[in-house]
Amino acid sequence: VTLYDTLTGEIRPCPARVENGITTVYETLYDHDSRLYFLEEGGLNAPAEKKTESAGKVLPVPALTDYRLDEDNVFVLDMAEYALDGEEFHPAEELLRADNKMRRVLGWPSRMDAVAQPWVIPEEPFEHTAHLRFTFESDREIAGVRLAIEDGDTSSIALNGEKVANDVVGYYTDRSILTLALPPIRRGTNVLTVDIPFNRRTNIENAFLLGDFGVECRGKVTKITSRPEKIAFGDLAEQGFPFYGSSVTYLFDLETNGGELFFHAPQYRAGLLSVEIDGEDKGNIVYAPYTLRVKDVPAGKHRIGLKAWGNRVNSFGPLHLCDPKRDWIGPDAFRSEGDAWSYQYNLKKFGVLTDPTVEEK
Repeated sequence: VTLYDTLTGEIRPCPARVENGITTVYETLYDHDSRLYFLEEGGLNAPAEKKTESAGKVLPVPALTDYRLDEDNVFVLDMAEYALDGEEFHPAEELLRADNKMRRVLGWPSRMDAVAQPWVIPEEPFEHTAHLRFTFESDREIAGVRLAIEDGDTSSIALNGEKVANDVVGYYTDRSILTLALPPIRRGTNVLTVDIPFNRRTNIENAFLLGDFGVECRGKVTKITSRPEKIAFGDLAEQGFPFYGSSVTYLFDLETNGGELFFHAPQYRAGLLSVEIDGEDKGNIVYAPYTLRVKDVPAGKHRIGLKAWGNRVNSFGPLHLCDPKRDWIGPDAFRSEGDAWSYQYNLKKFGVLTDPTVEEK
């Protein structure tokens, strides 16, 4: 018997027992395993035996860890008072709904599932202006924050009455979402005004604050806070990162006698987990049984990094959709109605949700 491991590409002889014309192979298979066995006539393999794993020493992992972010933290701006041209401001509304209300006033089609995309609509002059007024709270003053917004180079923007220059300093995830440097965020209430040239091709989309801060999200109430010094294993959306959309690395020290280490993390919400030891990549945890074996680890203290690879669902997903059975996320999922809509933020869990274990053998 020859084993072809279709996940790793490894080809190796497989222990097997042959008795009375029956070939027996003992293997432990997990949910995502895939095996191909090639049986051919000839000499016998080594006798197959049921494998028993000897218990090793479990190394202590701290309850709170240092951490590293791949990007700045994110504060979503998706609720604003709005006005069209010279009218009075309407009460704060979710931006996609406000956009549809302004289009309805002008007799334009709403941006639902069957709407034409902007690039198939002929160019036309900007005869209207959409005025947005975002109000948000911060528990401290913060410098170095950037605003990420579409049409940032053509909109008139001010923070707390101070005009923001249209000097583009980069982009956020999409080259159409431009970033601009903001004056310092105040402690207390802040007001960001955005005046956008508006025609049929204009899309009123969410804006984002990017910077070195934490975010508190309780229901529909959000606030900028200090970034936590350490994080715990559990949902990171509840630890200051409700809208963060990139990767987070948990950092902690382990003391080992050396040899083999087995990293086991069965409960996580991320694209995958990767393990580094003293800054060197050692492999990934992605398939059941969610264990990574690392050989030849020297004795002594080591800096461990456990990286949860992020995604953009809590940054760009349908944050107000509360229909858990919705299995198609298209334009209408962002504009749900009735019981499928709420102004509370409905976030997805992210991170390593339970303590990982590290076993030494």
